[in-house]
Amino acid sequence: MYRSGVPMCLARTEDLSHGGVMLLLEEPDRPAIGTMVQVRVCGFVGGECPPMVKAAVVRHTVEGVAVRFVDSAGF
Repeated sequence: MYRSGVPMCLARTEDLSHGGVMLLLEEPDRPAIGTMVQVRVCGFVGGECPPMVKAAVVRHTVEGVAVRFVDSAGF
């Protein structure tokens, strides 16, 4: 996960769908709800580097944050 002014954060994923993904985070510094981030889901594209996808944080859980994918116009 990338967000402005913060080093890249690696996270495991859960509940990946066309609309968003749950990011399981180990670090306590989580982006606030409404924060715009960029994510790259690796491991599904057979060796190709997948594109960065723009997303908005929509929910916090004990395990991490849920993000909703947005198009370029909504970023």
